Formats: sequence, structure tokens, C-alpha cells
Amino acid sequence: MVEKIDKRRNSFFLSLGSNLGDRRAALEQALQQLSKVGRVLQSSSLYETAAWGDYHLAPFLNIAVQFETSMDPYELLTVIGEIENKLGRQRKASHYENRIIDIDILLWGEQVINDEQLTVPHPRMHLRNFVLLPMVEIAPEAYHPVLGKSMTELKKVVEDPNQIEKIE
Repeated sequence: MVEKIDKRRNSFFLSLGSNLGDRRAALEQALQQLSKVGRVLQSSSLYETAAWGDYHLAPFLNIAVQFETSMDPYELLTVIGEIENKLGRQRKASHYENRIIDIDILLWGEQVINDEQLTVPHPRMHLRNFVLLPMVEIAPEAYHPVLGKSMTELKKVVEDPNQIEKIE
């Protein structure tokens, strides 16, 4: 199901994470690459957390950003894949793996997209402290159109056992 996509300047939210190499530099490089196709409106602090789903992996640094572009979600998804590849991400069969960079589209306004290519809102964002805490920092009232709750409301009920530490 895809709702009508507004092709004007689109404001949406991304989650960026890294747990390999110079994690901070990987996040900065990803933001620099994204700035070629739009602009960051705001960015959260850096947060460090254990890897979600596989606690044997290295800890992640994560941020959330509000971003603006004239692209539609599918065009941006293609650019995100190119950025991840350019920065050295190697995809494996497992969802839970070390990653030089991981970029996810969290919310695209109040649009709901659910097809083989893309699911927005991100289907697991409401389960993860490393997504919700940065989102509450920059957009506490951002609305999850499927769950009908704000980021603040979702953060209050999340049951993620991972501890999260604000780095800056």
C-alpha cells in the first residue's frame, strides 16, 4: 500500500548507525553524502548502545536526523544504498551484523508505505531505544501514523533492555 507521495520539499527522519572502524567519522561521512541530495534540518546527539538483536556484536553509535529533500522515498532509498556501499557497507544474510554504516528511513511525514522495496514507518523503530531516544530529543511530537502515538509516547512504553548512553 502506498499513499500519494508529495513531490515538493519532503521533510522526514532518518536513523544512522555505525559499529565498525571510526564510527563517528562514518556517521559524519554519511551526513556529508546525504547533504548532496538535501539538507539536515536537525540532528540528535550521539548515542552509544549495544547491538540490537545480537549482543556479541560491537556497540553502535547512533543519531537521528530530520532531513529535507525534493526526492521521493524510493529515490532516497536508492541514494542511501549508494552511500552505504560507497562507505564500505557489506550486506550479509543476517539482519544482525557489524556495519560501517546503516541508514534507515524512519518516518516520512505521516505517510505509510508498505511494499517489497520499502516500509515506512520503519517496522521496528518503536521497539528500539537507539531510535526512540534520539527521536524524542529532536522531534518528541513526531507522529507514528500506524501506531497513532508520538515519539514521546512510544519511548514511555518501549521494552528494549539495551542501555543507551548519550555521548554528546
